[in-house]
Amino acid sequence: MDIVTRAIWTIETRLGSQLSLSSIAEDCGVSQYHLSRVFRVATGMSVMVYVRSRRLSLAASVLA
Repeated sequence: MDIVTRAIWTIETRLGSQLSLSSIAEDCGVSQYHLSRVFRVATGMSVMVYVRSRRLSLAASVLA
């Protein structure tokens, strides 16, 4: 599993809990800097912006 896929899997499985860049990077086995750089290249957004957008999407679906 590549780093970005692993990061997204970590985010999706722990979406309801406390997430930080350091905890996601630790799960992926890379530095925060490396994760940030690779994630932005692959997705076009930062890790924490992705986390925030997923949480907002989840909240919107619950409200609907």
